Amino acid sequence: MECERPRNLKELIATVLSHESVHFVGFGRHLVTEHEGHCVSLSEFNRVLEVSNSDLYVTVEPGAHVNEVKEVLRTRNLFLPVHHDGSIGGLLGLNLPSEFSFWFGYPSDLVLEAKTLTGLGEVVRTGAKTPKFSSGYKVYKALAGALGLLGAYLEVTLRVFPRPEVIAYLKVRNGLKALESPVRPWGGIVRNFGELETFVTVGGWREKVDKAEEALNALSSSEERPGLEEAESCNRVV
Repeated sequence: MECERPRNLKELIATVLSHESVHFVGFGRHLVTEHEGHCVSLSEFNRVLEVSNSDLYVTVEPGAHVNEVKEVLRTRNLFLPVHHDGSIGGLLGLNLPSEFSFWFGYPSDLVLEAKTLTGLGEVVRTGAKTPKFSSGYKVYKALAGALGLLGAYLEVTLRVFPRPEVIAYLKVRNGLKALESPVRPWGGIVRNFGELETFVTVGGWREKVDKAEEALNALSSSEERPGLEEAESCNRVV
């Protein structure tokens, strides 16, 4: 099925109102079958609208690629603790955990404010560009993980953090003990490289990460360690 690609909000609203069922995709990569309704790609909504170093947030459109947003933030010495090979809309639509989620939470926990489009073609803005906002219904969080069934993001403001000096993925034998240890890792991942291997994510100043590695070494007899990841590149080590 070919996807319609509206270029602006007016075209998008007209598309939504002219079809009984609409299926939103970020880049048109997904397999869309006939019963899923009319296909609409939000790939044209791909701008980074605002970055605030002082208030620690970034406002983006749903079609922006996560890695491109993280690269923009890198130039501002900021960090978005998520991992997703796709769009911001896809990241929030799935709301899956990553190797940073034990400390920073799910993607929905990073959402501060959002402008959304309902199935009736109404544009709704909820939330505020501050983590302490608590007035009204949190519609901006309700859409996360709903796979587009409750509406579509038009703009979303995400909380970001000062960029750590080092991010390290440390191999451990007992991931549960590592997560419960005083080291307080950011999260963990399990990968199968012929055999199951568990890594925990630790970030911060280099001295702190070095001490964390020493502490976690007591929980694992393995001498294999992925190298430390410099904050300038911030790509996955494993």
